[in-house]
Amino acid sequence: MRTPSRLPLRPSRARLASGDPGRRHEDRASPDDERRRELRPRVLMRGLIVTNGLNSTTECTIRNLSPTGALLRVEGLSSPPDQFELLLIRTGERRRAEVRWQNGSDIGVRFS
Repeated sequence: MRTPSRLPLRPSRARLASGDPGRRHEDRASPDDERRRELRPRVLMRGLIVTNGLNSTTECTIRNLSPTGALLRVEGLSSPPDQFELLLIRTGERRRAEVRWQNGSDIGVRFS
């Protein structure tokens, strides 16, 4: 009698986080992961990068957020300023942000 072949199982979150090369983009570690002071829960919020007062704004998506920093996704901004104000659209809160790293359209910031 022939044994039925098994389909490969989907990798667990623990395996995804452990370094499995098949990880999804959202599960990849950012360069600052090891140096973070606090866990950054995933969020999906609209934000504005504000420079020169309100004279210049760029829309962004906030992908994760903590009291000390955030991961922003910005389309069409090749070189963000080193420092800017981040406006959280949902709450109206403003935070002074410093760019720590950039990988394509993803930008890691630390709040100051």
